[in-house]
Amino acid sequence: MERKEKKVKLITVIDLFSGCGGLSLGLKSSQYGSSKFKFVASIDNDPKAVQSYIYNIPDANDNNAFCEDLVEFGPEKLSKRIGYKNVDVIVGGPPCPGFSVLGRSKIMGLVRKGKWNLSEERHAFIDDPRNKLFHEFVKYVDYFQPEIFLFENVKGLGSHKKRESGTVRDMIDVIKNEFALIGYETKSQVINSANYGVP
Repeated sequence: MERKEKKVKLITVIDLFSGCGGLSLGLKSSQYGSSKFKFVASIDNDPKAVQSYIYNIPDANDNNAFCEDLVEFGPEKLSKRIGYKNVDVIVGGPPCPGFSVLGRSKIMGLVRKGKWNLSEERHAFIDDPRNKLFHEFVKYVDYFQPEIFLFENVKGLGSHKKRESGTVRDMIDVIKNEFALIGYETKSQVINSANYGVP
């Protein structure tokens, strides 16, 4: 009797703000039925992180792991370079220092010493330019229209506030609203990564 081969579904993934590949590696090592994750692109602006990503993720190479500024690179250019207009999954962790409680304390220390210029000096309202990079993540999701996305950040994002036209909003609500505007339902939760084998 001939044994039937199980059909493997390839799930295409883009990793934004990829760093050395933590999110991609986590996906790759997870079990998802008879599916297999295929990493079609990653972007980070740190050359050493990109080299590490290529080392850590077998699908990655110089043709799909890009050392680029997400803002300047843009989703259209990425699409042309990799040959995909749609993907199944987008993952990413935009920079977190301005959201992190520890990062905000460090930034406030630099403000007080005159080494960092901010328009707002209250701890919960840190105006770190990196805090706006979530807009780039939204832009890529809107362009590639994945079935799902995973947006990872620090617990401190939950206590960060944004002042807009005299009203104060929780930053997490601002981000969720951006995804709602492009047609995505979102759910957020805090997890302890130590429960998932992460040191």
